[in-house]
Amino acid sequence: MGVVGGCACVLSIGLERLTAVLLVSFVSAGSLYAAYLVIAYYQPQRLICSIPAPYHGAASGLWAQSLTFFNLSSIIVYSTTAIVISHRARVSKAMRRAFRCFFLVMMIDVGGWTGTIATIKITHAINITNETRFILLYVAGLFVNSAIAAKPLVYYTVRFQYGIS
Repeated sequence: MGVVGGCACVLSIGLERLTAVLLVSFVSAGSLYAAYLVIAYYQPQRLICSIPAPYHGAASGLWAQSLTFFNLSSIIVYSTTAIVISHRARVSKAMRRAFRCFFLVMMIDVGGWTGTIATIKITHAINITNETRFILLYVAGLFVNSAIAAKPLVYYTVRFQYGIS
């Protein structure tokens, strides 16, 4: 029984390492795609920094679509994991608390990006002046920046709520 358990452990570690390597490749591909969008659609122009400013022309929409894909994928993965953890009796309370914290942080992060992308898409879908669009693009950044700023508060609160040191 020990040998089978040991082999299963080695397989689990191997699968975890494979996943880590594949995810690094996936993250690299996503980053390269963003760089490609900036370079391929580049148009010389004056810019004032806002969320989609580096993405010119059609690149802005493609960038927003890729973020939507990543956010929806994150929701699916975390929700599936939450369902699996909630239905397993053998999962410890500490593991449930830790995952609850990660899930909350993910929802705040994805919620911030969703608000940002939705605002960007709305500004391009409605007929408004460029000045109004410029203002709304700055407002769009508030969602994701607020979500990022909230993460340390969530970690701090969870740490003291559950006595994690």
